[in-house]
Amino acid sequence: MKGPRILFITQCGAKLGFGHLVRSQRLARALSPRYQIAFLAEGIKGFEKFIRPHDIWQKIKPSACIVTDLVQPQRLKYFAEIVQHHPIISIHDMGLGQFDSDCAIDGSIVQIVPYPQNRKNLFFGARYMILDHLPERRRGFQAHREAIIMNFGGGDVAPIYRKALKAMRLLKDPMEIRACRGYMSWDSIKCPAVKWYGPGDNMWDAIDGCQIGLCAGGISLYELAASGVPALVISHHRAQERTAKEFESRGAAISLGTKRRVTIDLIRRGVETLRCAVETRRKMGRAGRQLVDGHGIDRVCKIIERYAS
Repeated sequence: MKGPRILFITQCGAKLGFGHLVRSQRLARALSPRYQIAFLAEGIKGFEKFIRPHDIWQKIKPSACIVTDLVQPQRLKYFAEIVQHHPIISIHDMGLGQFDSDCAIDGSIVQIVPYPQNRKNLFFGARYMILDHLPERRRGFQAHREAIIMNFGGGDVAPIYRKALKAMRLLKDPMEIRACRGYMSWDSIKCPAVKWYGPGDNMWDAIDGCQIGLCAGGISLYELAASGVPALVISHHRAQERTAKEFESRGAAISLGTKRRVTIDLIRRGVETLRCAVETRRKMGRAGRQLVDGHGIDRVCKIIERYAS
């Protein structure tokens, strides 16, 4: 018999993105051997298979604790009846969407909205970034293939992929290309030369052995850092660009700017420059692994378990 029930309340969708759902799913997977897991996910219609095998509820049932990863925390008012009777652990990005939860967890390395100095039970920093468990041997740092991994998140990212793939075709020498399709772009990108990884696939398999990463400024940037792969970052918006620039200042990535401003030629030059700079890649890989150790999910699970007990 499993332990108490943990309820995840989250949001996702083409405009909201899928990072919040991905984090909740990772935590649920790690906690499921010991706890009963259920989801209340807004915007999940059409994507139910990505949170299998957990229950998807239309109505709320009693739970030991609630984990919220909401883009719009004001939506909690619709769950007021149960929220006020159970401890709430809230997951955040860059200090955004703060509210009076029992415990706040933010795995970002920058704060756009600072947390109050008197905020109790706050766990902030890359030590708490929720990533899938790293393989025992982090092989990305010792990359031996002429390979690049692309991951721009789970929204409608097809336009960025088209721009990036055009840049790759302009390289003097071809590289093996691996790419992670977003939830919204399965049928909109056709390129037989690319090995595609879909939602739910093991990201470490995609990253393994790559020399360079081309990514957005969300979870994928932290994944590349943890695996020791230097990243070229194309941010979706200014908030992500803050994260990319912080990674750059710490020597773990290079920020190319936001997706609206980045050009095909800028991507090409970034890839070719980093491809030739072996020692630079090694230094960036070491800096990334020092910044993100990849054990955040274990720390967060222990925090949740304290409240669930």
